[in-house]
Order: sequence, then structure tokens, then C-alpha cells
Amino acid sequence: MTSPTTAQLENGARAVAFRAWQLAGVAMMLHAGEVLRGADQRSLYTIQNALVESALVNARGLAWFLTAHGNDVSLEMYGLPRDDEVGKLRGVIVSTISQHVSHVTTGRPEGEPLPGAWPICELADVLVGRLAQSVRELEASDPIKATWFDPSPIETQHELLAETSGFATTISDNPAVGRLTTALQRYLSSRI
Repeated sequence: MTSPTTAQLENGARAVAFRAWQLAGVAMMLHAGEVLRGADQRSLYTIQNALVESALVNARGLAWFLTAHGNDVSLEMYGLPRDDEVGKLRGVIVSTISQHVSHVTTGRPEGEPLPGAWPICELADVLVGRLAQSVRELEASDPIKATWFDPSPIETQHELLAETSGFATTISDNPAVGRLTTALQRYLSSRI
């Protein structure tokens, strides 16, 4: 694997920061109960579902950035180690999101309920928070590279916490989504 160019790293940092900003934005909208407009109930449901799927895709991308290596843009490319904290959650984050966003499966023999409430606020809290922590570390070691993460994940985290702090998603009846929610809530409660 060849080392990425400075331009690739700058663009990658902006893309990652934008994913964090979008994930946090959707979390804040859904938490605040923003009024969505549509011509009818189907339009409203479609818009809300698109917001949720957008948040999930961004969450999956952030989980990979914080923990992966290889050809994907990752923390290691900025001189930082992989995030072991998110690494413990990556499997449940990536597999659950991939299962529901990218695949249609039969699930368990008795069938599985639709996902229900996704832990968007918890995903944002964990992933944006860990990205903000990494950017703080980067500010100390390479302040120029830290500025490439724009919009600032640190500011995004402050906005997110001001809007959603202490929120807990109801555990879904869907087993995979329920496990994801439980894992994220346990992680967050262990940080207190």
C-alpha cells in the first residue's frame, strides 16, 4: 500500500468530519422531534427513514475510520493509533447497520420485528465523541492536520451534548438492534 498524499489526507479528514457533523445533526433533529414536512404520511415516513439511514451510513463510516486500517482512510494515516474503545463496539455497530441497511435477510426462523427505534443519539455520542478525542490528541501532535477536520468534531460534540445529553433510546424488540442499543448504552454508562 502506498502512503496517501497530503491532498488525500486533507480530503479524507474533511469527509470524516462531515460524516460526524451529519450524524450529530440527525441525532439532534430526531431527539428534538423536528417537524418534518411531506405531502402525506408516506412522504413523512420516507423522509424520516432517509434521515435514519443517512445517520446509520455515517455511523458505519466513522466506526471504520476510528478502528480500521489498510486502504480505508483511518486514524493511523494521521499518526494516531486505532481507537480500541470503538474497536470493542465495531463488530456490533458495523454488522447490525450493514444487516439492516444493506441487506434483506430472513432473520431468525420465527421471524424478526422491524428495527424500531435505532440508537442514533448513542451512536452519535460514542462515535463523534471518540473522533473529537482523537482530534484533540492530533492538535497536540500535529496541529495542522487537526485543522483538516472541518467542521470541527470538537465543536460538533459540544453541540451534540448540549442537545442530547442523557437521552436513552428504548431497547428495540429486534434482537440485533436491541443488542446494539444495549452495547452502546453500557459503554456510555461506563464512562460516567
